[in-house]
Amino acid sequence: MNCKAKLMKITIAITVAMSGCGSNIYAPLQSQDPADEAARYLEQGKPQKAIDLLEEALADDEGNATYTSMLALSYAQRAGVAPIDFVENMGSVDSSGGSGGNGITALFGVTPAATTSAIEDVDYAITLMGQLPTDAFIDAEKLKLSIFQTASTVLKIKILDTDGDGTVSASEMLNLTDATAESIVLGLINASSLLSGGGASASSGGDAAASLISGMVSGINGQSGSTSKDKLAGYLSS
Repeated sequence: MNCKAKLMKITIAITVAMSGCGSNIYAPLQSQDPADEAARYLEQGKPQKAIDLLEEALADDEGNATYTSMLALSYAQRAGVAPIDFVENMGSVDSSGGSGGNGITALFGVTPAATTSAIEDVDYAITLMGQLPTDAFIDAEKLKLSIFQTASTVLKIKILDTDGDGTVSASEMLNLTDATAESIVLGLINASSLLSGGGASASSGGDAAASLISGMVSGINGQSGSTSKDKLAGYLSS
């Protein structure tokens, strides 16, 4: 047997031996937790790379709660909504809405540009969060979902402000459908409920965010009118 053949035989023997021990000498170089890698992409401001990575990971591990939660975060970041930054900015907004008169328009300044794609991304993030199992729904996840729901609400109202004056006039309000108004009110109610269950403790600004969202719900419910759109219009004009 020549040297080349002997070397090949030795190489094969080592590979088989390593496999038999359940090990792979190359594993440390090849394996990397997709969630950790996605987190690095998000820190670098590259949400699309995180999305691509996590969607591929979920194709092989469907239902993985960590990947699903991270994917929701990635879609929200692509829309311009970073939960921790958003909730801390909410904490600086008066629960009465300050000079804006209501909590929704008071948050126009802390939300990204209102575009159809941004709204779709945040709403998909909400859908993904709804896929998490009950035992994975810890306080931090409750806070995250409540922020996504609040951001969706604000963006859906902000996109109506076509003249960019920071308010929604009666004529601009006509562009809001009954179905969207209903989803907005329901989203705020759900967000308020999540935070009252303990989610507020997950962030330094969580208590202020909970107060602000609760104030929105109370303000809307306190308006006259028979539909969510009527009540929402009354609240926005306050």
